[in-house]
Amino acid sequence: MKNTYEANLTSHKRCFSELDSIKYQLNVVTEYKNRLDKLLIETQKRFDEEKERHKEIMDSCLAMKQQSAICQSQFEDLQYECKKMKEDLDNFKRERDKLKPLRLNYV
Repeated sequence: MKNTYEANLTSHKRCFSELDSIKYQLNVVTEYKNRLDKLLIETQKRFDEEKERHKEIMDSCLAMKQQSAICQSQFEDLQYECKKMKEDLDNFKRERDKLKPLRLNYV
């Protein structure tokens, strides 16, 4: 009976010792999990911020591309207007030159 009692007591002590060890391991794993969760949240936050920054940059690039197209179109319009004005000026000079001899005759 004494041997059974001592065996039970030893078994009981071993169970509590293993339970304490498991509790310690669970605490270590829980702390590690909490650190990983915190790191994941921080990483996700940085990712979201970078994603928003990237979106803003892409929107800005698109706006600049559109503005560039508008400027190119305006430049082409101005070139056309300048060419037209030069042609008009050349025509005016030719007409003026044609009229010069006529005016000299009246003097």
